Amino acid sequence: MDRDIGISLDARVRPVDGMGRVRAYATLAFSAAGMGRFFVVNGVKVVEGAKGLFVGMPSSVGKGGAHRDICHPATGSFRNQVNEAVLSAYSRAIDEPAVDTETGEAAADTETGELAPDTETGEPAASVGGDGCLS
Repeated sequence: MDRDIGISLDARVRPVDGMGRVRAYATLAFSAAGMGRFFVVNGVKVVEGAKGLFVGMPSSVGKGGAHRDICHPATGSFRNQVNEAVLSAYSRAIDEPAVDTETGEAAADTETGELAPDTETGEPAASVGGDGCLS
């Protein structure tokens, strides 16, 4: 049963170099009218796999070295929404330099490539995405 429940998903992506197959880290923030941001997931990864990019959820290493997701979408349709939001934000982050909305200047340090902190969270962040509501 798909219905609009009024929850927005915002994906903030920080591209990285030199991290093996990891191309970026992302933070997912969920918000709703009258509540603002009410749930945040850190440690989401954009990973280069054999078949292209995929979104990896935060995980821990268990016995025998197996990775186990700490949290993950419970349905295929929600997984698709998360994947689309994160990969769209990643695409924008690598195609367009982040811009400080107050000054209009590049948000990244031109020598190090480090992104300026997000004004709300203080964390480095690139492009934002996922401006639609979840079903």
